Amino acid sequence: MRRSNSTVRRACAVGTTIALVGLSTGLGIMTATSASAVEPTSSTTVADSGTTAVDTTPSPSAEAPSADAPATDPSATATPPADSPTEPAAPATEAPAAPQPTVPTTDAPRTAPESTPRIAAAAGTVTIDGDASVGSKLTAEPSGFTAPTTLSYAWTADGTPVSQAQTYVVKAADAGKVLTVTVTNTQNGVPVESESAQTAPVTQAPVFVDEAGTPITAGTTEEDDLTVSATAGERFSYTFRATGSPKPVLSLDYYYTGDEDDHGDETPADQLPEGVSFDPATGVLSGSTEEAAYYDFAVTATSGTQTVTQTVELEVVAAAPVGLEAIAVDRAAFIDYVKSGFPVSWFDGEHDEHSGSFRTWIIKADGSILTQDHDYESDSTGGFESWTETDGGEPTVPQGGTLLLSGNLVDQYGNAVVDEETGDPTAEVSVRSNVASDVIAPDSVLGDSGFVGVTFPHASVHRLTVSAADFSTAFDVQVTPTAAVTVPKASTPIGTVQHGTKAPAQAKGRLAYTGADETSPLAWALGLLVAGAGLIGARTVRRRRAQR
Repeated sequence: MRRSNSTVRRACAVGTTIALVGLSTGLGIMTATSASAVEPTSSTTVADSGTTAVDTTPSPSAEAPSADAPATDPSATATPPADSPTEPAAPATEAPAAPQPTVPTTDAPRTAPESTPRIAAAAGTVTIDGDASVGSKLTAEPSGFTAPTTLSYAWTADGTPVSQAQTYVVKAADAGKVLTVTVTNTQNGVPVESESAQTAPVTQAPVFVDEAGTPITAGTTEEDDLTVSATAGERFSYTFRATGSPKPVLSLDYYYTGDEDDHGDETPADQLPEGVSFDPATGVLSGSTEEAAYYDFAVTATSGTQTVTQTVELEVVAAAPVGLEAIAVDRAAFIDYVKSGFPVSWFDGEHDEHSGSFRTWIIKADGSILTQDHDYESDSTGGFESWTETDGGEPTVPQGGTLLLSGNLVDQYGNAVVDEETGDPTAEVSVRSNVASDVIAPDSVLGDSGFVGVTFPHASVHRLTVSAADFSTAFDVQVTPTAAVTVPKASTPIGTVQHGTKAPAQAKGRLAYTGADETSPLAWALGLLVAGAGLIGARTVRRRRAQR
């Protein structure tokens, strides 16, 4: 039986391949390949390095039979005759070369891809000196940059460039934004390092502004108040506005500063008249009130830790006049009251201290009467006065006495109508009596201040009519009899008397003084009259309960 060397070699090749696959799988350094069925023409060995080496040197002659192999059949190896057909020889096919495996190594350095070079971080630091608030000056302070240094600066507000100087003055437009400064060091024209620093969001102190955004200074200083005007019985609205960063929060506040305990149980809202309110969310002051007066309060705008307060005077003026209100007072008692406001040196034989009382009657436009009883005390350093009111009553004066009369126009709510030019609530009145013997004339002391005196020689009920403009009011006066009556000579015809000048502008505040101006006693007396007695419009007294 013949044995084929090619079959043996094929078997040896397959075995060698299987061994290599197992070896590479175990060592993890090779990739297994499929064994070729084509008979190899060269031997395969394993190199010392662990890779497969292939000997491709061709054999110079045909294989010799092995010494151990049996004799070969001559007919199998004889050369066929030239004229005999010869089968074409099979083309020689080489086994495909095994792919060279890639052996990873940990010693080979990795090369990073090429990129644009960046400026290195600075060796030093940058700080910003200054307060990050509108109007403040900020300064970039670099430190520790690599020498030699050529530094440049770039400021941004929320990323938008705003300056290239070392210092920067914060603008109003920066409010709420973060400012950043970047310092770059350049050497030989090449930027080599840079560092940045930034602020907290820029703050802006609150400022009161008008609708157009223009700042309002009225009421933010001690010099004056912001005046808001309204008319009695008519609805009004005023909006308080403030700008700042963070966004300001508005609140109603006390007009007078000081210890909170000084206000007692009063809240800031109590400073407003009934029917008027303030909305802190919108800053709107609105409403309506029937009482004409001055109302003082304040509004505070708070932005972060900063505040600004605006003092406000709400001036409610009277509506259109609908009638005349008359005021009457016994002259003798009132002159004693007026004297209490002067230094004692003005009156011979007077004592240093004065005290007393008097009564006034307010005859309203509808004919009803309100009686006021006044008590006062005074000395050379000051004084005090108080009064109470009672509905009803009748003007009363002793026989031979004098009743002082004044008056003012009033609106439908009883508020005194003030002259827009002079600020004077007193009207120019004329007086008539139903008793022909009554003496009507401007008062010898207070006539220049708008008071008309009526002296009554006879005891009885007298009917007086006080008129001004197109309005008038009438009322009865009870004249009580006395033992002896001295009738003064009339300085003007009995009947209708038109007084001369008007009273000075109304004083503001309660009765309080530190002595009189010796050059103008009448002015001081009228200051007491208007502030305390209420003879020319008690409702217009300023509602200020304490000192600022």
